[in-house]
Amino acid sequence: MTLEIYLPLPSEKHDFLIAELWDNGFEAFVEDGEALKIYLPKENWTAAAKTQLDQWISVHQPLTDYQITEIPAQNWNEEWENSIQPIIAGQFIVAPTWAELPPESDKTVILIDPKMSFGTGHHESTRLMLRLLPEFVQQESYWMDAGTGTGVLGIAALKLGAKEVYAFDNDEWVRDNVAENLSINQVTAAQMPFEVCSLEDVQETDFDGIIANIHLVILQQFMPLFAQKLKLGAPLLLAGLLKTDKEAILNAATTNGFTLEKEIHENEWMSIALIKTR
Repeated sequence: MTLEIYLPLPSEKHDFLIAELWDNGFEAFVEDGEALKIYLPKENWTAAAKTQLDQWISVHQPLTDYQITEIPAQNWNEEWENSIQPIIAGQFIVAPTWAELPPESDKTVILIDPKMSFGTGHHESTRLMLRLLPEFVQQESYWMDAGTGTGVLGIAALKLGAKEVYAFDNDEWVRDNVAENLSINQVTAAQMPFEVCSLEDVQETDFDGIIANIHLVILQQFMPLFAQKLKLGAPLLLAGLLKTDKEAILNAATTNGFTLEKEIHENEWMSIALIKTR
C-alpha cells in the first residue's frame, strides 16, 4: 500500500519541502493549489520520516496538521510523465522529450526532462524569467545561472545568443539532470560548464549578466557577491520572489549599487531586472 499525506501548504513553500524530503523514502509529490500531496510506500513511513516532516512543519508552517490516507500503489513514473506537459513562456516552449509539442512554429523549444518539479516551466518564477531573458541577453555574452536546477534558464540564454553560461547549484542531485538536459538540447559542457558549489566558491568574474531564480533570503545574502561578479551596466535578473518581497529585495539591491530596470508579475509572483550602476 501507498500512503498519501495531504498537507495544507502555501504554493510558494512547495518546492522547499519537496527538496527537503526528496530521496528520503518519499516517492512522489503533487501540487494541489494551496496544498501538497506527498506519497510514499507504507513501509517507508518510519519514525524518522515522520520526525523529518514534523520538524520541517514546525519551523516553516507551525500549527498546520496533515491527513494520511492509504491508497493503492501507483506507477509514479507514469503519473509524473503524464503531469509534465509542454508550457509556453514568452517566446519559448518548455517540454519533456516524451510530450507532443504544440503547433507553435515561431517558438524556441527547450527540452527538459526533470528529476523533480523545479525548472519545468510549470512554476510562475521560471515562466517569468523566460519572459525577461530575451530583453537582456546580448549576442556572444557571458552569463551566470545561479542555482540552475534543471538548467532551463541557462539553456534559454544560450539559445538567445549567449556565448557561454557558467551554471552552479548547491544540490548534488542537479548534476546528472543538468548533463542530461544539456545533451538533449545539443548544448556542450564548454558552452555551459556546471559545478556543485555555492556562490561564495565561484572564482569567475566579469559576467555580462546573472540569472538567479532562488528565493528572497538567499538573494538578499548573495546581493554583494552578485555586484562583485557583474560588469558595470550589466543586468541581474531575479525570480523566486513574491510581490510582497519587493521592498526587501530592492533595499538590498540599492545598497549594493543596483537600480530597478523592469518588473513583471504572474499571480502573486514577481521577477525583476536590475542594472549594476556603480
